[in-house]
Amino acid sequence: MLPHDYLTFRLCGEQVTDRGDASGTGWFSPGRSAFVPEAFTVAGLDPEVWGLRLPRVLDATEVAGRITAEGAAALGVPAEVIVGPGTGDNMLVPYFDGERTPNLPDATGTFTGLTNATMREQLALAAHDGVLCGVLAGLDALREVGAA
Repeated sequence: MLPHDYLTFRLCGEQVTDRGDASGTGWFSPGRSAFVPEAFTVAGLDPEVWGLRLPRVLDATEVAGRITAEGAAALGVPAEVIVGPGTGDNMLVPYFDGERTPNLPDATGTFTGLTNATMREQLALAAHDGVLCGVLAGLDALREVGAA
């Protein structure tokens, strides 16, 4: 269970995750919108057993659940608070810290060449391109070891 998934579980009692983090685990295919049984098999695990242990994957706009009475009381919020899957708001942040690369613990990110004329659409495109480069680097690594 990923850290934000644990927080979601504590808030509403639902074992869920978001598509972005699910796909980052290697167990989930965003193209199929499903967990990948072959990934379990390659790891020597029974997909029928382990697949049941994984969280339900939600889109960014789906509701994970309503906050529990205990959670509402602890946080001082109304019991009607809706809990989301924890995605969308900090998508770029991991990429400034090495994005799931323990071999690069001191990785940093930067935007360079910004001026007053730089538009937010240009920043969004740069962020998109950076994420895409990370995905392509992962694909290259899989090809290098014959796994893709």
